[in-house]
Amino acid sequence: QNEKAKEEAARLGSTETIDDVKLVIKDVLGMDASLAVKTDFRKASLLRLATHSEQNKSYEEAQKYLSEYLNRYSDDALIPVVLLRQGDLFRKMGAYDLERQKYYDVIKAAPKVSLDGNKFDLKYVKQVALIARSQIADSFYEEASKLPQYEAKGKYASAAEMYNRLAADDEANTKVITLKYIRSLYKQGEYSRVTDAGD
Repeated sequence: QNEKAKEEAARLGSTETIDDVKLVIKDVLGMDASLAVKTDFRKASLLRLATHSEQNKSYEEAQKYLSEYLNRYSDDALIPVVLLRQGDLFRKMGAYDLERQKYYDVIKAAPKVSLDGNKFDLKYVKQVALIARSQIADSFYEEASKLPQYEAKGKYASAAEMYNRLAADDEANTKVITLKYIRSLYKQGEYSRVTDAGD
């Protein structure tokens, strides 16, 4: 039964609509498989439902599925990734403060991940935290680009400060981050600092 359930569960990856996912859910959960197999399947189903909702631009529905994942599986190693996805959805909804809060939640959640030495090691924890920090800086920059110049300057300054700190991280792509830092300085009108950073 476990093997049959896993075979059916593999169909999730080829689903094209939410209705397709629901059919697979009905089939797999109707089988006499073990609790562990069904739990893994439920996790994958919630993520797949969120993906289809996002593709349909139903961002609030996608948030609902991801929130359910967080509530049900609060100790799961993928929690930081789910939080990253929530932040990305908030950006698409134009809710920049909520987006950044989710990324701060990622930074808090990442060190709590249970390391098993295979999929989830210290490198995973560092990478997910670095992505969150980078996304916070990108969020400030993107929000600033939608504001009038007199309001935008502070957001560009926050983005520049974040990029400057990120550039010092050994794990960061220094060239890309430094270019983003220079771009943020330029948008503030800090031309002498742009020249210094460019040199």
